[in-house]
Amino acid sequence: MKVLDFTVRSNIALNNRNHLIKISPANEEILPEMFPGQFVQILVDSSPRVFLRRPISINLVDIEKNEIWLLIQKAGEGTGKICETKPGGTINMIYFGKLIYHALEERAISACRWRGGRYGTTAFF
Repeated sequence: MKVLDFTVRSNIALNNRNHLIKISPANEEILPEMFPGQFVQILVDSSPRVFLRRPISINLVDIEKNEIWLLIQKAGEGTGKICETKPGGTINMIYFGKLIYHALEERAISACRWRGGRYGTTAFF
C-alpha cells in the first residue's frame, strides 16, 4: 500500500456528470506499476461531511507522460468535490499495488475484464 500525492494536469468535463482527470506524481517521481481497471482510494479533504475515501478505477496509464487518467462520475458530494479539482491542484490517494490484479490474473482475468461491475469497467471506454 502506498499513499501518494498527485498533481492534476487537466480536468476535462466530458458532460455534466463525467470528468476525465489526468494526474501525475506531485514530486515528479516515476509512477509505480499500475494497470487500467485497478482502483485507487481518493481522499476528499475539501468536504467536512465526506469521511471516507472514494474508490476510483484507473482508466489509462501513460508511462511516457508519467500520468494516469481517472474517469469520474459525479454520484454524490465526494465525487463532486473530486471533479471540482482544478489543474495544479493536489489529489491524495492510496494505491494498493498489484494484489488484486494478480489474484484476478490467476483466475482467467480475460473472462473477468469484459463483465461490468466490480472489476473497473472504465478501463474499456
